[in-house]
Formats: sequence, C-alpha cells, structure tokens
Amino acid sequence: MTVHSAIAHAAVHVPAGRQTVAEAEDRFRADNPDIAMSRGVLHHMYGLRERTVAAHEDQPSDLAARAARTLLDQHGTDPLDVDLLVYTGILADMEEPATAHVVADKLGVRARVFDLKNACNGVLNGIEVADAFVRAGQYRRVLVVSAEVSTRESRRALEDPKDVLTALPSLSTGDMGSAVLVEARDRPGILGSRFFANSWGWEAATLPNPYANHRTLGHLRIDSAKLVASFDGMADRLERAMVEIGVKPGDLDLACVHQPSVAFTRLACEWAGVTADQVVPTFADHGNVATNTIPLQLALALETGRLRRGDLVGLFGFARDGRENLFGTLAHHPPLAYAWLGLVRLLTHEGLLPARTRELAVLRTSHRLGSAYVWARHAEHARTTGLDAAETAAVGAPLAGHPWSPADRVVLEAVDELVADADLSDDVWDRLSAVLDEPRVVELLMVVGQCTTAGMTLRALRTPTGGTP
Repeated sequence: MTVHSAIAHAAVHVPAGRQTVAEAEDRFRADNPDIAMSRGVLHHMYGLRERTVAAHEDQPSDLAARAARTLLDQHGTDPLDVDLLVYTGILADMEEPATAHVVADKLGVRARVFDLKNACNGVLNGIEVADAFVRAGQYRRVLVVSAEVSTRESRRALEDPKDVLTALPSLSTGDMGSAVLVEARDRPGILGSRFFANSWGWEAATLPNPYANHRTLGHLRIDSAKLVASFDGMADRLERAMVEIGVKPGDLDLACVHQPSVAFTRLACEWAGVTADQVVPTFADHGNVATNTIPLQLALALETGRLRRGDLVGLFGFARDGRENLFGTLAHHPPLAYAWLGLVRLLTHEGLLPARTRELAVLRTSHRLGSAYVWARHAEHARTTGLDAAETAAVGAPLAGHPWSPADRVVLEAVDELVADADLSDDVWDRLSAVLDEPRVVELLMVVGQCTTAGMTLRALRTPTGGTP
C-alpha cells in the first residue's frame, strides 16, 4: 500500500512579554544618542506595532517544548508515539548536543532526534524531510519543532552610524516557539514541494558563530532591501512550481507566507499570486518570528476556524539572498533614509493607484531619466502587476510603437510631460482626470516626483545595478 503524509496539527507558544515599537525605539535612542531616529520609524518602515518577548530565563528549547506540548495535548497524541523529533530553529540552546535532544527530554519523547537549520525556512525544510521519511515508510509520526529568542539579538549600541539600516530590522524580530505534526495517511495530504536557492546572496543577512570567530561575539545584520531585491524571477518560479504540483493560487483556502514585515508580506502575496484575504496577517502584533511564522499562521487559522480538515493550504517560505542596492547608498544619511522610506512605503504599499498604473509611471520615468537602477528593479517586478514582457519593453520605446489603451497611454504621456516640463498640459490633465479621480491623480504626480528624485540621486552616486533602461 502506498503511504502518504499529511500535516495533522500545528501549535505555537506565544510568550507573554511584549515590547511596543515606541519602547524599542526609546531603547535604541538611549543606547545611540548621536544617531537621530524619527518617532514611529519602525512602524513606517515595517508596519510593526509590538513584538513578543520571551522571559529572561527561557531558552529556545523551553519555547519549543511548550508549543509541542500544546500540540500533543490538542491532538491527543502521547509523546511516546512520536517516531522522530526535528528541531529547526535558527537559535539553539547550545552548539552541542543537538537542541532536539533537550526538547525531547522536556517532553518525554523517546524517539530519534536531530537538528536541521536553514535560516527562516527551517520549519518548511523540516516538513519536507518529514514528508520524505513518512512516504519512505521509515517513520509514521514526525514532530517538527522550532523556537526563536531573536529579540536578544537586537542591535543596541552601534559603533558606526552607517550600520543603522542593517541594524533596524533586528528591532522588529519576535520570540516564539512552534510545532507541526506530520503523520502517515492512506491518501495524499502533502501534495508536493519545491525548493530554490541562490547561495551567492548569503551575505544579505548574517549572524556570525562566536566559536568559529575565535570567541568574538558578532551581531545580527539584515539588509532588508537586499533580501527583497535578490529574489530574481521568484514569481515565475512559484508559478511554475504550482503548475507542476497541480494547484492554482485561487484554489488555496489558506496561504501562509513568510512575514518579516507588512510590506514584504504584500510582495510575497504578489509573487505567489494570492490575495490578502487568503493570508492570516501576523507581523504587526508579533514581529518577525522567523522560523515560527508559518506555524503561527496555521495555528491562528485553526484557532479561529479559518482552517478545517481537508482545506487546501499553500506554505511559502523566503530566506536570505542579496545584491548591490540603494540601501547601501542611503546608509550614508540615515535620517534622510527614514523619511524617504516612509514615503516609498506609502506610495508602494498603501497608495490608491492600481499597481499596474504605478509601475507604468515608474518604468516610464526611469526610462526618460536613464535611471538604470530603478528600471532594472521595477522591470523584474512588472509582471506581477499585470504588465507582460512586451508591454514592459514598450514602456521604454516611443509610445506610437505599441497599441496602448487610452488609460495607459495618458499615464505615459503625463510622465513624459512631467519629466520634460515639470508640468501637465490642459489636454493631458483633462484626459488623465477622466480615468483617475483627484486623489489618484495627485498620487501619480507624487510617484513620478519620487521616482525622479530616486533615479537622479542613484544615477549621480553611481549606485550599481544589473539592468539598463
């Protein structure tokens, strides 16, 4: 008989401690009095309200064991019935032995154990391994656990003010424990998985091992922009993977995506082709809980009744990659970077313009200005907003060469006039007002202005890029 595997249950342990963004910012200011930080910058940049904080005495194994105990109790499974326990957290109690041993001992599990680590994708890789073991007939019940106490790696006092942009993401992390149970079934539960890696980008997010560095304690360093910008072709890869597995994004009852920020969550949804309604938002009230983010969404969906037995669920994990980008440039003027990022976030993720209209304006502006950096970044992203390859190429050519719709054409003409004359003719204004209401017209002007500022600055500062306009 063919053996299949399925995710039987998921649970988390959420620490009672909380730290608001105001508290995190106040602590950072106190430790870095010479670095200017605008109030609310963590909320504006990441969408964070508060983050979860573990008790001082808690170790990762404590959080993982509590989550696993909750799962076993809720599912009615005896610890002695677990055949394999895999610990998948980034942080661990110790380098030797495996933290899985510590968790198993605290639970009373007498199964085989090992640790598996792969940045924020640890739990997903643990599920992949569990699926393979179960389908091979080696184990029937695998408990995948994780935990993070990432708030302890928050960057406090900085030696170099230029490090501020790579330090701020560490103030948005959260602590948590999680557990996922994978069991053998007589019919398919886990339908398939795909895994992609760009190992050349490993430097985008780093936490050095002190023992490998001659007992020198390193710091958590995360370049958020490098992580986002490096996912070249992610939308195409995800689309192909789902076709291979035989699932359409719209068929999913629940989509669980890695959530290191509110803005990244929206971007991940675009890559995966899913809507916000298919996702349980977690970042704003927990922070970036790293490996725990997928189990947290599953647990909340179960708790609230959004997830029922037999529902189709997609799990989308993203971890580190990197390339040269504008944040290295902006790091030379942190206060200016904060202000600029707030405007970019609003226009990109909270604006009123349709995504297609916004991308048409950005691409045309970057073409007219000769901004290779802006063009390269947005040309990669254009497909997810409804622009096909032919349309993207046509944006960088004379407008008469492509059969643009009247609505698209007037947006492109408006960009041309704004770049050339810093003004709009009455004719273009009237036609633009016929397709966009007043707030969206104002926003379009701001998008072109912001793109002009960015393109001019990045070009003059010779910020490296991988594309041409």
